[in-house]
Amino acid sequence: MSSSVQRSATVVLTAAVVVLLIAMGVRATFGLLMQPMGLDKGFTRETFSLAFAIQNLVWGLGAPLFGALSDKYGSGRTIALGAALYAVGLLSMGHADSAATLYLSAGVLVGLGQSQLSEQSLKVMKRIESERKVKIFVSPTCPYCPQAVLLAHLLA
Repeated sequence: MSSSVQRSATVVLTAAVVVLLIAMGVRATFGLLMQPMGLDKGFTRETFSLAFAIQNLVWGLGAPLFGALSDKYGSGRTIALGAALYAVGLLSMGHADSAATLYLSAGVLVGLGQSQLSEQSLKVMKRIESERKVKIFVSPTCPYCPQAVLLAHLLA
């Protein structure tokens, strides 16, 4: 295998892992924000629960949309769009002053960004055809464990 192909595969793999770590890591910390935002803005647990329920629904509904966009415009552009939506959603979430704003930011925008970042990054990693030796730790509490184990097996 030529060094440029190996370097390219390493860059793609590294970028995809960074995108997944940021997307899933930030999403996993939302629970820490509930009490400070609730005290500051007056949001209840129910308000947060509905916002994150909307996020999960939009995440699932947005994946086919972003898959079609990725087929038409390419992975790089759609990952950039997903990252932009995710960032705008996070910034808007910090400035949410009503339940409706929280639903739009944490629910719709972050959900759309999440649907693009997680699915598309996994697709990009699966397209790497060169042989890679990777050590991966998979947590038993991870919602992607079955896919992570399969991906680790394919990459190793």
